[in-house]
Amino acid sequence: MARMHAGHEPIVRTWSEPPDGTPDWCDACWIAAPPQPAPAGTRLGIETAWFRLRMPCGGAGTLRIRISANTRFKLFLNGKPIAAGPRKGDAARHFYSLLETDGPFLDGENDLRIQVVSFPPREAWGEGNIGPSWAVGNAAGPCLLVAGAWYPVGAAQPAPVGVTQPASVGAAQPAPVGVAQPASAEDAFDVTTGRAAWETMADDAITWKLFPQSFWHGALEVSDGARAAAIRASGDGENGWKPALVRWPVAPSPYGVVPVFPLVPDPLPPMRDEPGSFHRILPARADDLPQMAFMEGVAVVPARSRMQVELDAKVLRTAWPQLEMHGGAGSRIVIRYAEGYARTGADGRPEKGIRDDWTCGELAGHEDVCLPAGGLDVYEPFWFRVFRFVRIEVETADEPLTLRMPVFRETGYPLAVGSAITSSADWVALTFEINVRTLQRCMQETHVDCPYYEQMQYTLDTRLQILFTHVLGSDVRLARLAMEDYHASLMPEGMIQSRCPSGDPQVIPPFAPAWIQMLEDHWLQTGDAEVFRRYRST
Repeated sequence: MARMHAGHEPIVRTWSEPPDGTPDWCDACWIAAPPQPAPAGTRLGIETAWFRLRMPCGGAGTLRIRISANTRFKLFLNGKPIAAGPRKGDAARHFYSLLETDGPFLDGENDLRIQVVSFPPREAWGEGNIGPSWAVGNAAGPCLLVAGAWYPVGAAQPAPVGVTQPASVGAAQPAPVGVAQPASAEDAFDVTTGRAAWETMADDAITWKLFPQSFWHGALEVSDGARAAAIRASGDGENGWKPALVRWPVAPSPYGVVPVFPLVPDPLPPMRDEPGSFHRILPARADDLPQMAFMEGVAVVPARSRMQVELDAKVLRTAWPQLEMHGGAGSRIVIRYAEGYARTGADGRPEKGIRDDWTCGELAGHEDVCLPAGGLDVYEPFWFRVFRFVRIEVETADEPLTLRMPVFRETGYPLAVGSAITSSADWVALTFEINVRTLQRCMQETHVDCPYYEQMQYTLDTRLQILFTHVLGSDVRLARLAMEDYHASLMPEGMIQSRCPSGDPQVIPPFAPAWIQMLEDHWLQTGDAEVFRRYRST
């Protein structure tokens, strides 16, 4: 899934495999980071690693690649995030993205870095160190697969097949893998893992912590800014970047052995990536910490003090928050994401009332923790967060911390709304707007029952969302992929799972007929009877 950066560089496009559906991976191999120690109380934990390729090429050109990772990747070009993925899969379908970017590339050396987070299998989870419920984890650790090349302007390139336009969002060199031979061997720079000089380094700047309301969502980040800065500045060799481990070839086994990661191209368009800003700052409650004052978009938290601010995004968002800061070495920043204000009930759980009534309750929910290194930095979590309200709480040490007003970049499936409704009653248009926004938040790389909590694709929720999608337009790509997901979840006894992809298989028999109804709905809405032939055996 590419991030569609809107209105600024770099620009990323997606492309499709040739019609014959047989990508030529040649001798591309998965590469891996060395094993990392498991957190106390676990057999395997969440692992994070960086992979780096220094590209001694530059100027005008195009980088065209296939890319996948175990379990998630975030792709950076010269320090800027340009893409994230791969799509959620399962043990039989490991998705890869097909990406293309024209940069801009610097004259001389360019820095291609990929941050990879791997989630352990559910049976290895320990207290607090767990992945999201959808993740089909394994013991491989952070692994990366890239196949492709950078081409200078004028070099022969493969003709783009099904390029999504625009997708605005992030030793001797042998011929590139899976793409056409350029004019000469010197024209292209091969970036293929297993052949190019990829290096790796453990990302110990991030540790993972589970919060009470985050069990389905999985553990969130504690990010050490000083360690992250050290990784960015680290050199080669001891305690620095080392050659990545070459693991499994992508080439099919001559003996019919199923590969460790069975690769499937991601058929979806890039997810949206649109800039956003907060609607308002909520008033401070009398019993709360002093409130940060953002004068001309900047707030200063004095040394050895505690302050807070609560921000309203107006509606629920699925977005990457971004927090620009300066100074504040030794500080601690807690970023809390919430759907609304809530009181604490008699059982200790939050009780929600009017969600934007800041006078009646507090914000409770998922949290990231950022530990600034001092100097200028921008914090963005590895993956997007879900929130209407965000609370930022700062405790400084001996150095004041300067914060710029936080912003975010909103993501989600690029649903084109082609329908509207009019009525003399005002509530009709408002209700339609709320329903469209609810659908948009529940359409990511899969349909989800709840973007804030589980982020799981359940049959009943998915069927209703697909029906509304048919009302709004003609895009059936996510619907078709959902049908395939349930088909792939078939159990030996003949039942499909109630939710998928899922690292914790669940069967609720009454949910299964909803998938059959999805097929009928699709046929009635599109006239496409192929779904019946495709899924007859299921």
